[in-house]
Amino acid sequence: MDRSRGVPRGVRVGLLLFAMFTVGLAAVLSRDPGALASEMWPAALGAVAVFSVRRRQVPLVIGLVLLLSFAAFLLGGRPLGLAVGGALGVTLEAAVMAWILTAGGTIRRAPEPAQLPEYPIFNYCWCR
Repeated sequence: MDRSRGVPRGVRVGLLLFAMFTVGLAAVLSRDPGALASEMWPAALGAVAVFSVRRRQVPLVIGLVLLLSFAAFLLGGRPLGLAVGGALGVTLEAAVMAWILTAGGTIRRAPEPAQLPEYPIFNYCWCR
């Protein structure tokens, strides 16, 4: 258990997932009636939750992102098929963002500018 900031890691991850669900539900509920999609979706909160846990816990957190995203879409009044597709999209986005930012590891603190070339997204976008 990581208590580096006085709050256990599990509690921090739980709060991130709760925030993802509530902000996602609010986004779905507040969309314009004629709009095909919500203006904003908090998948970044799911990604932060994914890369905040140890590697063995990643599948559990990705599953929770999927479940909570699906619940937000469904409770927001989206049809079942759209809720499934939206939840899969949010989960994939969170997983890919976490993978890009961590390269499979765990970020302990924000990188210094000199460390950016060590991250795969930097290498992919700027070093080609």
